[in-house]
Amino acid sequence: MSLPHPAESGHTKKYLKGSKKPPRVFFADLSGGEEVPPVNTESSGHAQFRLDRHETKLSFTYKLHGAPDSGLTGASGSHLHCAPKGVNGALFALMAGDTPGAVDGSTVLSGGFDGDAQASATLTAGNIIPTNTCENSIGYKIETIADVAKALRNGDVYVNIHSVANPSGELRGQVYQANQKGGAYYKGAN
Repeated sequence: MSLPHPAESGHTKKYLKGSKKPPRVFFADLSGGEEVPPVNTESSGHAQFRLDRHETKLSFTYKLHGAPDSGLTGASGSHLHCAPKGVNGALFALMAGDTPGAVDGSTVLSGGFDGDAQASATLTAGNIIPTNTCENSIGYKIETIADVAKALRNGDVYVNIHSVANPSGELRGQVYQANQKGGAYYKGAN
């Protein structure tokens, strides 16, 4: 099973530029080249995020392709961080990891994995690490999913996938709104 490409999902068309509704759908393209500093890897992935309309839950799905001997998620899992593109920032939520605040049922995979994998879960305010220092990197606190929504809309969130081969991060992707990147993911978008 795989994530649909954003142009195929059909969920993003109502959030095109000019819409009066705040965006609730976000994406991240994950690569080693986005890490700071860049990591040379054949691993890759992408993620999709969806806010509920009350901004109390953030659902996500990510699909990863682990290069041979990479051991994706085997070092310390996968996380959401707060910082603009090209800057390292504080961890504020765990997507998968064996640490307090992790999404229920998630764990660091002993030794990680190679090949394809997909994970889905839903974050709530209880999954936000209360001691995060996002205020230092983006100028405001992240304590609720509504705060996460603000950070997503401002382009201040990135996904970081750690690995045995690269414990500081093998894959990174800045999270962007569905209508960003010049409309590249929209059929007929300008």
